Amino acid sequence: MGFLICRFNGCVNKFYSVAEHSVKAYYLATDENKLEALLHDAVEAYIGDVTRPLKSLLPEYRVIESKWSEVVSEKFGIPVKKSPEIKRIDGVLQVTEFLKMMATPNNLDAIPAPVPFEDADMSIRINNWSPLEAELMFLECFNEYDTVIRSRLNDKQTK
Repeated sequence: MGFLICRFNGCVNKFYSVAEHSVKAYYLATDENKLEALLHDAVEAYIGDVTRPLKSLLPEYRVIESKWSEVVSEKFGIPVKKSPEIKRIDGVLQVTEFLKMMATPNNLDAIPAPVPFEDADMSIRINNWSPLEAELMFLECFNEYDTVIRSRLNDKQTK
């Protein structure tokens, strides 16, 4: 899942994988949305990471992305459309990553962003994991969800 795919189409100052981004989202999410957070960009493992500005110009890509989202959703039991929490986390991560890893232009207002740049959380650490490290951390989160979090959620539902 995105271990070798670099965020921002590779236009960053150091390699930063989609998988590392997804792990960060996982740790920021509530238990109820952790799996969705971890897998929110899973489609990119199959069709690549197209930047947001370019994606808006490619309606056919959106159709393909939507079909893959349905497959991932059905397989893992996560929503096809991102929940409000995951949209917010993803947006905050995007502007934070942008500010930390890309040359910042003088006029941020000209950059399309999912949330205001003022919402960036500069305390979030960018580790720039290698693809292997990203894979191990991603799988660690998936296993934690599968063993610990899912059990905790089931306990909540039975009470």
